[in-house]
Amino acid sequence: MNSTKITIKNSLKQEKKDQVLGSFFFEKRGEALSEKYYKNVVIYDLLLKQNYTSIMQLPRLEKLVVNTTSKIYINEKKHIVFTLAALELISGQKPKLTYARKSIANFKVRQHQIIGCRVTLRENQLYTFLDKLSKIVFPRFRDYSKKKKQEKISSFFCKKKETNLYDKFAIEKGFFSVSFGFQNLMVFPELENHYELVDNFRGMDVSFVVSNSNSKLSSLVLSGFQLPFFA
Repeated sequence: MNSTKITIKNSLKQEKKDQVLGSFFFEKRGEALSEKYYKNVVIYDLLLKQNYTSIMQLPRLEKLVVNTTSKIYINEKKHIVFTLAALELISGQKPKLTYARKSIANFKVRQHQIIGCRVTLRENQLYTFLDKLSKIVFPRFRDYSKKKKQEKISSFFCKKKETNLYDKFAIEKGFFSVSFGFQNLMVFPELENHYELVDNFRGMDVSFVVSNSNSKLSSLVLSGFQLPFFA
């Protein structure tokens, strides 16, 4: 009897060990397709193209910032409510208001006035939004396949020159930001039946922040996700 109890305990311990080890090697539930693609394809592609001595040196998407600003919100603050709702529908996360850092007399902007809103996506929400861009939003553009590498396209535009973040600490740590913008927001499936929300929501910027990166590496990472303006 004692020997059978010991064998049962050992088998239970082994099952627990297998479950713990399996959680490290198997994919998480609810993992986005872009995240799986990054782990299974992009990482190996980067290892072949660059000479890394440690896996911690690999660049990865740290966060994605969706931002919109307009002078309409300065005079008519009620319009910011519709923009907040539209941005929440697109990103699936509650946005935050953005305020003017300093007064600008030419634009009639005072310090701490509301000038727009933004939302920061990380981890699973980041890759879920990236799935939406690559699988639904970008294929809806008529000029998606013909004008991939042009700087300006009729439906969306891209900043060809990548710009560093304003934070000096982030620059020292190797963070790099690449931005592009949308002019037509009706391509998002959440907004195509709600034109009243998009009436004053005329455009937005999307910024990818890549860690352990520079200009060349950030282009390699984003081209690995087959984005049209980096392919």
